[in-house]
Amino acid sequence: MVPVPVFWVLACCGGCAPLASQVLGATLGNTSPLAPVIPPEGKYVSAAPLGTIGPTVRSLRFPSNLAGGFGYSVDVSVSTPPTSEADQLRSLRRALLSPPAAPPCTAGWTAESVWLANQQRWDRPLPLADSLDLAFPLPRQYLRESLVLDLVIEDATGSHCNRLPLGSPDEVGMTREEHTSGGGGFGLILGRPVQSGATAASRNPYGFVVMGSFGRWLGRWRLGGRLEACFGSCAAGDFITAPAVATVERLFYRGGLLTIAASVGYQVGRIEDAINSLDGHATWAHGPRVSLLVLGPRPFAGANPSEGFAARGLEIFLQRQFFSVGAATREPPTWLLGLAVVAL
Repeated sequence: MVPVPVFWVLACCGGCAPLASQVLGATLGNTSPLAPVIPPEGKYVSAAPLGTIGPTVRSLRFPSNLAGGFGYSVDVSVSTPPTSEADQLRSLRRALLSPPAAPPCTAGWTAESVWLANQQRWDRPLPLADSLDLAFPLPRQYLRESLVLDLVIEDATGSHCNRLPLGSPDEVGMTREEHTSGGGGFGLILGRPVQSGATAASRNPYGFVVMGSFGRWLGRWRLGGRLEACFGSCAAGDFITAPAVATVERLFYRGGLLTIAASVGYQVGRIEDAINSLDGHATWAHGPRVSLLVLGPRPFAGANPSEGFAARGLEIFLQRQFFSVGAATREPPTWLLGLAVVAL
């Protein structure tokens, strides 16, 4: 096989580096890769139909920036449709984010800002419209617990406490508005040719793998693919090789401390295979792969457990790799065993 220029592979796999560095930095910042998850980002919408009577939570949004190292910022959008003529005189006295065990409307984190009709308001009581946006600081340790939103609303009959759950730990939680996700990882890979003998034994592959992934969640399923870069003795004659793998992943167990997932995939080829085929040297490395993933828990307690979510953890995979040139076989099939820290 004609050696592949290093700059070709680096150019094709350059997108893997930022993903891998993000995962590496996040993982090294914690003693265990399984205990935390990737901070929830993006917008989550209610999985249950919104009611027409009284306030209801419409969506949650976790901005990408941390709240001054204190924790996370949580933006809550609330629908407050009027139900009677008296409701037209309603006003918001106070908004609190608190654990369910706290007495209603008496304890918790006060909203840092309140937006009404796209305008930030500081006056209290605040006349209510059909929608309300609130921003709260959230300490890190409470990200794993169920939370409630307490609204103290005044109307013609007096003050009333409205307690709204921010999702729930059952199958009706908050689902992500955007179902595509990217990730990455890094790890080690070892291999052994299927055939024994001195020639085959001298080709035992090994190396360090950096990967980037992209997929779309369909409930508990994630359909997508990976582009990897393997550095070392990963293939005969090449210090760097860049496999492309199509994957199907599924969440099987979702607990409070960890998530178990499985993945099946197929290495459809390598970047250098496509490049070399242009020169008439059509060596093709391909084969099936199976993986077991042990990931962190849901990103927050209200996330719908039936939906995919971002998490990081450990992956172990086994692959059978075949080398073919047209209809002929140049090298013996190889078993590959890999262990990596990954993020979905």
